[in-house]
Amino acid sequence: MSSGDLSPVWQTITAAREADGEITHYAGFSVDITVQKQAEKVLLKPHSRLENQMASTLKKFEKSYVALSHG
Repeated sequence: MSSGDLSPVWQTITAAREADGEITHYAGFSVDITVQKQAEKVLLKPHSRLENQMASTLKKFEKSYVALSHG
């Protein structure tokens, strides 16, 4: 990451306050989620392929149904 490349992070920032509600500083942390994003891509690829196959099958079914009901 020191090469200047961008990477996805999960980041949380919280305001620290005095008793009267005045913000004194902010505390936060970041976690690199590159590996999780890569896994997400791997998992979504077959999901997308299955969705496309289902849509194609449904179109074929609809065409067959229309042909049978009008024929």
